[in-house]
Amino acid sequence: MGKKDELLVEERQFFLDRFMRSICELPYLYESDELQTFLRPPAQFATDVTRALETMPRLTTDDLLIRFRNCMPVNEMAGEFKIKAHNESINEFVRECKDYLEQLDAFKKHVKAIVPIKELEVNYYKEFSDFLQRYEETNTKKAKPSDPQVVQLLSGDTKVDLKQKLVDNASTVRNPFKHVRNWIKGEMLEI
Repeated sequence: MGKKDELLVEERQFFLDRFMRSICELPYLYESDELQTFLRPPAQFATDVTRALETMPRLTTDDLLIRFRNCMPVNEMAGEFKIKAHNESINEFVRECKDYLEQLDAFKKHVKAIVPIKELEVNYYKEFSDFLQRYEETNTKKAKPSDPQVVQLLSGDTKVDLKQKLVDNASTVRNPFKHVRNWIKGEMLEI
């Protein structure tokens, strides 16, 4: 798997997690038979979710309307004054979203510049750790019994195994700006 594939998988995983969290906040979705079937299909359809969903009874337009009226109560008899007030609120919301999007777009550009720099830093740290390991191994192999004591930078008689710490740190270092980048994309998509 290449670097771009890893980034794509990581981004998709982030957005799938965000999507599932959003669904879990809406009772009419997480209690629906459709979502329950999608998440836990019956045993006979365990490997084919599409077939499981296709076997569910189709809801009529009236059934769907009843479902939406129950979960999203709307006053269908609102007067002109209320409609005008709602329109003004919607227009204000749209203006605020445009301002917010401009700020997010600027933030996105900054993070886009930072992500590759931080990735290089993470890679340099890993390369440095590998270099020190190879250096010490080479130094130890070439040492002769007649040589003065070989200095070991990464391991030795000390109680703290610096070598293991470097290896552990190099394998766990992550770029936090990738998560920020995904968060920004998610916020922009939500608007």
